[in-house]
Amino acid sequence: MISGDVTNITNSIIYFGNEIKHINNYRSQLIIKTIEKLKNHFVETSQYKRAVGKLENKNSMMLVGCSGIGKTDTSIMIANYFIEKYGYKFRFVRCPKENDFQNICNLIAQDIDEKEILIFDDFLGNTQICNSENYFDKLEDFIKNIENYDNKKFVFNSRKTLFEAAKVHSKKIGTLIKVNFEIEDLEIWTTPEDKYRIFQVYCFKNEILDKIKNLFVEKIWNDKTVEKIFGHRNFTPFIIGVAASDCRDAEASEFEKIFLKNLNNPEDIWEKEYNALNDASREYINILYSLSDSFIEQSIVDECYENYIKQLNKSPDVSLSEIHNRIKALIHYDNDKIEFIHPSLLDYLKNKISIASVNNIISTAVYFEQIERLNKSYIRKIIMQPDFFKLHVLPITYNLNDKTPISFANSILIQYLKYLFEFEIEDKDYQPIVIAVLKQVLEFGPVLFFYNSSNILNVFKLNYDFSEILSNNEFVKLLFQYANTDNIWNLVELTINEDENGFDFKKMDSFIQHQVEYSLRDIGVELLDCWIEDNMEDYIRDELEEYDTGEEFYYDDVAQAVLERMLGDVDVELGKEKIIEAIREYRIYNINVENMDDLEPSDYIYDTIEEAVIEFNNR
Repeated sequence: MISGDVTNITNSIIYFGNEIKHINNYRSQLIIKTIEKLKNHFVETSQYKRAVGKLENKNSMMLVGCSGIGKTDTSIMIANYFIEKYGYKFRFVRCPKENDFQNICNLIAQDIDEKEILIFDDFLGNTQICNSENYFDKLEDFIKNIENYDNKKFVFNSRKTLFEAAKVHSKKIGTLIKVNFEIEDLEIWTTPEDKYRIFQVYCFKNEILDKIKNLFVEKIWNDKTVEKIFGHRNFTPFIIGVAASDCRDAEASEFEKIFLKNLNNPEDIWEKEYNALNDASREYINILYSLSDSFIEQSIVDECYENYIKQLNKSPDVSLSEIHNRIKALIHYDNDKIEFIHPSLLDYLKNKISIASVNNIISTAVYFEQIERLNKSYIRKIIMQPDFFKLHVLPITYNLNDKTPISFANSILIQYLKYLFEFEIEDKDYQPIVIAVLKQVLEFGPVLFFYNSSNILNVFKLNYDFSEILSNNEFVKLLFQYANTDNIWNLVELTINEDENGFDFKKMDSFIQHQVEYSLRDIGVELLDCWIEDNMEDYIRDELEEYDTGEEFYYDDVAQAVLERMLGDVDVELGKEKIIEAIREYRIYNINVENMDDLEPSDYIYDTIEEAVIEFNNR
């Protein structure tokens, strides 16, 4: 891009408008159809029965397990139990994004007394953990409020590997989930009868059950055969279902080989279906993979495919409607949206799509997400090219109430700022473009609320001249309003005149003073939280010793008592010393820290203590 050329920027306006045809109320017709299908072959395993029992007594729970273990089906049938027995209504959220949590809260608020069960399917991500810090902040807020919804039931599910990764990524989330959710691990098989019934159901469904019975009668199958299948580490309902389907048109003598092939090589399950597609259909599937892990408007996929064949001058031998028909075995349909039929197909495609196909999709991309998902490093190559600002971005929709959805139709400017910082691009030739983008973004103040504000604020850490932006008082107010402890001090350095003593707090505008004090308190609270976590075990031991052996007690009572004792014992100067240290580090003076000694721990600390009480008592 030529230095100072902002013509493309002016066409990249962030649009706030009522663009969508209908409000997403998360009441999918697909799930209604799925329930009817599952009634015919779903096996009520011990895990399912335990989960139902837990949710009878609590309003939230979580299912974990490997891909194919039946997390989604079990969640749906748990919901069906409450629908049929108690008249609950349901909502289904597939791979929720950060805006979905606010949307659900708004929908719940419209009828707080209505009995509802809500499923958050693959809520930590489909094949990899959600990498948005803002997402985890929204999730944390949502989980904290769940206990306030007496007439709602919440079922979350996730791959176990992603759950473990989330606990490492966010200790708060791990603690909140452990304390607030009953957790059921679907990989823990408590009775062999469950596996037998699953096997039997899928064999009956695929009309091979009688043939298998004959294999036992003829002593071709025996206990060793059963152990090979039922004892296999990869035994899941999904793989057994696929294997039984593969056996449908095979000779009975081949059944054992087919079952073991699928169990030994689960990653190859989709090979047959994918290879059966013609070239055009495979290209369409690859483009869908480049766009989303979950439901997406089919018209968007069509748009990207049509641009793909146009730009590459391809002449497919089938029409778009024919492609739609050919891929039905791999796709779920819900109104005008589509998604892959199973997360394991995403795992397969991740390793299957060739480098040449990836490059073709990137070179013809209509949407920014296609590039971001397939090859994030490529963004560095194009971020300063004119065509970057022509890329569309998948819209984000907020249901502020039942009649006023707001759709963010184009946020390529947000992505520009995000990756400008991530790749540390500091080229003075692009100064006018950077400023033009910031002005466009900041003119729509609410964008700092709806998106992760750090994506915008971090740009001010780069070596550009931001005086044109920072001379606008409204922009400065907005920036400080959404600043956090990670970026506020950089803003102070940029906006406040520094003298030989540093930055005079008394000369700061009141809104800046407020944010500075808030950030300093956060520093003190963080230290207080650490002290509690480091010392709580001794307090828990002392508190539990006050109960006689066998005496009943409530975990929350113990946790509350421990927290009160610790807050009574903590050195009031602890947090203040850390705050004073920060004041010196950031060279702030003329600020009174005496009113900062009434620090309270973060909300998650109580849950952390309660979790520790439970673990301590179970030793």
